[in-house]
Amino acid sequence: MFWRKEVKKRFTKRSLINDLKIFLIATAIIMIWRGIWNLLDHYFLPDYWVISSILSIVIGVLILVLNDNSLEKLSED
Repeated sequence: MFWRKEVKKRFTKRSLINDLKIFLIATAIIMIWRGIWNLLDHYFLPDYWVISSILSIVIGVLILVLNDNSLEKLSED
């Protein structure tokens, strides 16, 4: 019955609350991403979807390149 003790250790009330928080945060991030995506579809060159897509990729890459130092700091934690 060793495995029962291990299961009880893994599924404590605290770990379930942490998992719920992570799930809610992930859902919130996806909802923000979806909202931004919809705004870009509606306002950012809506008649030229290919140009809009290419510019979105370029702008996203530029943002990541310019924030390289900040991203490295995030990975240190």
